[in-house]
Amino acid sequence: MVYKKLQSIKSLADKGLNVHNYVATKNTEEIKQVVRDFGYVCTIRTDSLKSEYKLPFYVIKDRAVDLGKICKEIESKDLLAIVTNGLRYDKHLRYNFVYTLERNGDFWIEYSKENCPLRKMYEKPMNCYIGNIDEGVGDWVVIRETDDRVDKREISWLLRRMWDKCIFGKYVEASIYNEKCGIYDEDIVFWQILNKSEKEKSLFRLT
Repeated sequence: MVYKKLQSIKSLADKGLNVHNYVATKNTEEIKQVVRDFGYVCTIRTDSLKSEYKLPFYVIKDRAVDLGKICKEIESKDLLAIVTNGLRYDKHLRYNFVYTLERNGDFWIEYSKENCPLRKMYEKPMNCYIGNIDEGVGDWVVIRETDDRVDKREISWLLRRMWDKCIFGKYVEASIYNEKCGIYDEDIVFWQILNKSEKEKSLFRLT
């Protein structure tokens, strides 16, 4: 058995894809120390070896947090804590995006300029396009267009950057920021790579 969330993060990093700085631990004193090191601005995702669907998720924004209570709950449920410093970069978020790209250049992309965690993006208005990276933006098929704060030419440039990552036939969830961050000090952070069947299940859970 493995910690699936932790395995997912490690898998991204092992592929050379940027993720926010994180520490995974079950030691409550280490959890407290990492939160202090992150300046009390961080999130704590939890992971379990059991097949639990809903696990605690904590958002820490200041020193007023009852860290002892959080650690006690994590320990009592025998959970792994994944403490991440991504929250401090929320103010620098440019947009969240999800895309799939094929080897022939065909793509589908959906993105939101709303400043929110990517998991909440699906509750917000999103732009969605289908096309090919060798086409001009005027040739793209518009599935949904709700926000013009991001120039489609920038999206074209972004997709070409993603082409260089050589991730084809998958759904990729990521965020782009106005400054560099994460373990590889880049402006893009990757959250998850899903097979198409996994993506369909994920969307089903959101409805």
